[in-house]
Amino acid sequence: MSSRLSNLIILLIALLLLTYTSLRADLLSLTHDECGSFAIWTNYDIFTCRTNPDCWGTANLHWLYVLLMKLSVKLFGDSELAIRLPALLGHVIYLVFSFRLVKWSTSIIPHPSFLIPVLGFILLNFNPFLLEFQSLARGYGLAMSLMMMSLYYLARWVETARLSHAVGTLGGASLAILSNFTLLIYLACLMAVMAGMVVWAFWQKDENRATRAKWAAVSSAVFMAVLYWLLHNPIRILRERGEFEWGRDSFYDTYKSLVHCSLYGGPYLKMYNLELFGALFFLLLLAATGFAVSNFFKNPKNSLARFSLLATLVPLFAALAAIAQHLILDTKYQVDRTAIMFIPLCSLAVFLFFQNWLAQTGGRWPKVLATVVGLFVVIHLLRVGQLRYTSEWGYDAETKHMMAYMDSKIPKGEKVKLGVHWVFHPASTYYQKRLGYSFTEPPIYSKDLFFDGRYDYYYVQPEDVPKLDSLYDVEMSFSWVGVLLRKKKN
Repeated sequence: MSSRLSNLIILLIALLLLTYTSLRADLLSLTHDECGSFAIWTNYDIFTCRTNPDCWGTANLHWLYVLLMKLSVKLFGDSELAIRLPALLGHVIYLVFSFRLVKWSTSIIPHPSFLIPVLGFILLNFNPFLLEFQSLARGYGLAMSLMMMSLYYLARWVETARLSHAVGTLGGASLAILSNFTLLIYLACLMAVMAGMVVWAFWQKDENRATRAKWAAVSSAVFMAVLYWLLHNPIRILRERGEFEWGRDSFYDTYKSLVHCSLYGGPYLKMYNLELFGALFFLLLLAATGFAVSNFFKNPKNSLARFSLLATLVPLFAALAAIAQHLILDTKYQVDRTAIMFIPLCSLAVFLFFQNWLAQTGGRWPKVLATVVGLFVVIHLLRVGQLRYTSEWGYDAETKHMMAYMDSKIPKGEKVKLGVHWVFHPASTYYQKRLGYSFTEPPIYSKDLFFDGRYDYYYVQPEDVPKLDSLYDVEMSFSWVGVLLRKKKN
């Protein structure tokens, strides 16, 4: 009965979350990077990109996502929803495998409360920054979904040592890399913990140690060979062009950026929001790590204890790998969306901590703490969730509405010259072409502001208005992101 109840609650939550991301995919103005990917890659043969250096001027080609986007556009047209449809497909994958993972983990515990899988599903799915990328035409959300699939099969591989589960683990990670190259570090850490599991199996003389080692080695060799064949040239080209030099100079910047992104603009105190929530979450992660290690050595043959340790070590190894790369190779630390993989990884570690703590003690304090954390996560998403803008490309929140306003203002058959700040160029061009706006030609791309009055209307960022006030009057302000200027009459 409790299992059926938890399944029903999770199904309802999943439908609500999918509705939320679907509405965002349909309603939000397309953003700078989404429009750039659509314009560049829709009519480009990306199957040549394994060896073609022209594909890799930047790292913005999210290979698997673009392939799915091309198919979606071919089948359903070039609407915002069609362009973002692969992200929604990825969200379905994420929902399915996060559900399967929490159900697997609770199935190992005798007589678990129906609230434990619900708590796990909430912790893995209610991050607003993660949900943002489940509805955008970028490869990050799809990569997170495939990583979740990989984590589920890792749990099953720990339990069974089967070839199919090893393939699911490494195959999911490999597909995640093809969605976004930032997942390379996840695969490296995943293979490290799998190797550690094999060594431990031999140390403990597990009966399936030879099978575990054989299938892990075979799967690793095959997927590494395929990935090397596919990615050797692209990664070499991107390194030569400095595309991996973006980021920050401290891992604390990575952590701080993820706390900031997860708060999603929701202030809880007048100051020190990052410090407070960063410290609280760090304490949870510290407790999760310590508990996972302790629980593993107490129950080394227990599949859940083994998986909890591996799942906790993956983000820890990823952090240590980033620090080592910075110290040895002088690489930058990933921040914001490039570090998004830490969000589901750390959320999983926290859930497993609560689950194992509740299962072992059943005391009041773990119940209270788990309830408080779960309620906060739900209330937080209800507070900050919205259908207006993206946090990463918030400046494009009104580009769609600006173009519609111009089309309604300019009389039919009349043409004007519309200029746009360069950050608005991809989205304004997309809407001008897709919706067939005839009041202007496609905007010209330039990173310079022009002070010679060449445009009849000029859509710029708010800070640019004083620089142009001798030539233009304000026609309309669009929220906090853009101002439409109208040329002054002589």
